[in-house]
Amino acid sequence: MISLFAISIVLVIVAIQDFRTRSFSIMVVPVLLLCILIYNAHLFTSTLVFQEVLFRLLLPSILFLTLQIYYIVRFKQFKSFVDRAMGLGDVVLILLLSFLFESYLLIILLGSASLLGVAVAHLPIKSISKKEIPFAGFLSALAIPLLFYHHLS
Repeated sequence: MISLFAISIVLVIVAIQDFRTRSFSIMVVPVLLLCILIYNAHLFTSTLVFQEVLFRLLLPSILFLTLQIYYIVRFKQFKSFVDRAMGLGDVVLILLLSFLFESYLLIILLGSASLLGVAVAHLPIKSISKKEIPFAGFLSALAIPLLFYHHLS
């Protein structure tokens, strides 16, 4: 339960930093990874650790591969989608959250954060840049209630 609150605190820090500066500190990544590993320690005690890690990385890998193929086809250049569609912090956070949530919860989280990002981007507010939506902030803010819901159910 302590690791649940530690993860929540780190996610609040990520959300606040991303909403303010559209980036978050790299020091948050190892802290969040350590908290997630402690929270999910029961998953890594079996002999199938390698299989579990590969399965947890399958969904983000498919997502990133699909996005990369789209950008190659769309722009006819072999350039990375990072910093064009997503920031590096968004990618790292999605990878970390894939170890925290099961696949169906990760799909719900990514879908909800994407819808929220699209809704915010279409608000008629001039101070919001259409190219700098704080996706990591949305992911972090939505991950906290989803984490507690999953833990309590």
